[in-house]
Amino acid sequence: MKLLQVWMSWLAWLAAGVGIMLFGYVWYVLPVAEAAPALQISTKDSALVARGQYLAVNVLACNQCHATRDFLHYSGPIVPGTLWRGAAVPDYEQASPGVLFAPNLTPFTTAAYTDGQIYRLLTTGITNKGEPVHPAMPYNAMGRLDPHDVQAVIAFLRTLPKVPSEGGKSDVRFPLNMQLRIMPHRAKPLRLDSMATPLLQGYYLTQVAGCGYCHSPVNNLGQIVQDSLFAGGHRFMLDGQGKVYSANLTPAKTGLGTWTEAKFVERFARYRNADSLAKMEPCMPNTVMAWSQYAGMQDKDLRAIYQYLNSIKPVEHTVPAFEPSDNN
Repeated sequence: MKLLQVWMSWLAWLAAGVGIMLFGYVWYVLPVAEAAPALQISTKDSALVARGQYLAVNVLACNQCHATRDFLHYSGPIVPGTLWRGAAVPDYEQASPGVLFAPNLTPFTTAAYTDGQIYRLLTTGITNKGEPVHPAMPYNAMGRLDPHDVQAVIAFLRTLPKVPSEGGKSDVRFPLNMQLRIMPHRAKPLRLDSMATPLLQGYYLTQVAGCGYCHSPVNNLGQIVQDSLFAGGHRFMLDGQGKVYSANLTPAKTGLGTWTEAKFVERFARYRNADSLAKMEPCMPNTVMAWSQYAGMQDKDLRAIYQYLNSIKPVEHTVPAFEPSDNN
């Protein structure tokens, strides 16, 4: 019995030692960052800058996090004067231990980064100091961007006027701060020269915009339920308003099965007019979908997205669009 107690004591000490070493490895060694690429991106290429602006504003919709949104109006249009300044990121899923803040994207902050460091940050989620960022900054999706498109986004960001605004800082608590350190991985870019058909172009756009995450149910670990990809039902919370569920985008009867291409394009186009973003009253159905930003996508790109979505597996999944808060 005494020998067994000695062995159990040694095993406990061994387990504690392994745990400490594992903690130290994760905290002090990870993430293992590849060197940022050596890039010098010209802002004098007007076509490159214009492509970057289109992607950053209307496809990636960066300002859905990097500006302040007004959810007293439908879909949370951007509060005037807050573009690119940074903002607190609402915890729509009520799953993040801590506070997240999307930083200022003007040269007030980005001047501290080389072009290569911004490239690495956007595509792998690692800062200029080698630290990981929260995947609320969707580097997994942006890691699918064609390298030319990443450079276009960087070129556009470099043209933004400098806006002094310190904002706040993210404060992610344990254990998520440990998990963040094992998440970054090498980017897996798609190549636009292999996306020759509208269907493939639609696939490219849905990948880089991260549509699949918001429009799919997720498990308790926040991972997409692959059998229900694009089937909707992902729940988001709007403080004081209620629960929002993403739409089914598969070609099922409960999804886009009855939608024509024209109806799909019109659904975006109607929000190109700011007056269509109505003021919200209690219990009125709202959404986290940044319509005022995505509405700026070109019709040809919207048609490509529609074509791709109609090529995927239909999944019958009826979801409520909105459930008002019990306080309303």
